[in-house]
Amino acid sequence: MLDINTLMSLAVIGAIAIGDYEEGAAVVVLFALSDWLETKATAKARNAIEAIISLRPEVAVLADSGETVEVEKVAVGTRVAVKSGDKVPIDGVVDDGETALDESNLTGESRLLRSAMERTKIKCMLSLREPLC
Repeated sequence: MLDINTLMSLAVIGAIAIGDYEEGAAVVVLFALSDWLETKATAKARNAIEAIISLRPEVAVLADSGETVEVEKVAVGTRVAVKSGDKVPIDGVVDDGETALDESNLTGESRLLRSAMERTKIKCMLSLREPLC
């Protein structure tokens, strides 16, 4: 199979065959540098994705019963309670309460989003003040 390693090898062999050793060495150094940069960028992207996934809440507290359930088991239309310091586990609309939400993990902005009744929420925000239902 003809891949980048084969092409780089052919370039180095060609440079040596015509006696241009410096060109062959430059190809090897640049290829090694590009491979190192690719590995570093891939690891950084993988770590960023893992950090984002870790922000996802695992459980939700049902507002009616106070029962804690897995987020995947919350049915559409179910009311959930979000206490101060908790992450908003699912998308929804504030039914009761008022708070400030930290959406910096989604937008990168450090300002808080003031949330009152009838404001749409985005999951994975962090409730900083009063509880919500």
